Amino acid sequence: MSVVGVVIVAGFGFLGYEVYNRASHPERAAQEHGADEGSNAGSAISGVSLPAGATIGEIVPAGIRVVVRVVMPDGSNALYILNPATGELSRAVSEVPAP
Repeated sequence: MSVVGVVIVAGFGFLGYEVYNRASHPERAAQEHGADEGSNAGSAISGVSLPAGATIGEIVPAGIRVVVRVVMPDGSNALYILNPATGELSRAVSEVPAP
C-alpha cells in the first residue's frame, strides 16, 4: 500500500512542476504542442506586404501572439497572426464572402 502512496505523491509532484513550468514559459508549451500548424506556418518575415490601399484596422495581443486586422481596399478583412518573439507569420486568414 505504501508504494501506491509514493506513486500518487510523485505523480502530483510532477503535475505541479509541469503546471508551474508551463505557466512560467508559455512559449515553450506552445512550441511543444505545435501551436504554429498551418499552411504558411513558420515562414520568417521581415515585414508584411499589404495591398495598395489596405489599412491596419487594429492590433490585438493574443497570448504569445499578436493579431493584426487589416482592412482591404474592397472592405473585406484579413487577419495576420504574428509571433513577435521570432518575427514569424503564424497564419494569414482572409475573409471570404458568403455565397
